[in-house]
Formats: sequence, C-alpha cells, structure tokens
Amino acid sequence: MRPASSLNTSASTGNVLRRAAFPKLYLKIAVPSPLRTSFDYLPPENVPLPEAGTRVRVRFGRQTQVGFVVGVNSESDVPADKLRAVDKVLDDEALLDANTLKLYTWASDYYMYPLGQALLSSLPRALREGKTLYAPG
Repeated sequence: MRPASSLNTSASTGNVLRRAAFPKLYLKIAVPSPLRTSFDYLPPENVPLPEAGTRVRVRFGRQTQVGFVVGVNSESDVPADKLRAVDKVLDDEALLDANTLKLYTWASDYYMYPLGQALLSSLPRALREGKTLYAPG
C-alpha cells in the first residue's frame, strides 16, 4: 500500500480523497420538469449543507435550473461519479419551512403533479429566476 502523499492528486482525484474521509451525503432536488420525481445532486463544496426548502441552481440536462432542496440522503440509486454537484446555493436560509414543504409534497402526490413545478410556479417570477429575496442595502 502506497502512502497518501505518493498518490496522484490531480484536481478530480484530490476531491475524491478529501470527500472519502466524510460520509457521502446527497441532496434531493426538485426541479421544474414534467417528471414526478426529485433528483440526486452532490452538495457544493466549501459551503454549509443547504437545508430543505432552500433554493439552489443546478445543471439539469443542457439547461441551468433553479430548484428546491427537498431532502438529504446518505444513499443514491445513481453512482456518485455520475452525479453533478449543485452549482450555487441561492438562499442563506430556507424559503420554505418544513410544514410548507410537507404541504407542497402532499399536494403534489394527491394531484399527481410534479413537485418541482408546484414549488417553482407558486413563487414570484424574480425568485423563480434565482434572484435574491431581499434587496441589498
């Protein structure tokens, strides 16, 4: 076995080595798509883990979307090397509290409507586009 200092520490390998010391956590993100499921993403590095109800910017297919963190899991059905990381956390604190998020989840299930579309369509346009909630000043 070679010492860690002799291992190849390129940018991608270095990230794997640093993350290996901590348990893997995956964010469940609801994006505005016609699919009735949330998607797994890796948490962003060097920022606190966003809590449920927080808006994030993610790459979804060929587009960049604003989505909501709806949960955190320690397991994913998708291999970790296939997952993308969250591009940016848009809010310092959650916009939706746990009860409101639970209501949206119930309504999404009851009406068989995608959770991401339900969450984002109920927000003002500026928030759907990823702008800040509070004006600087």
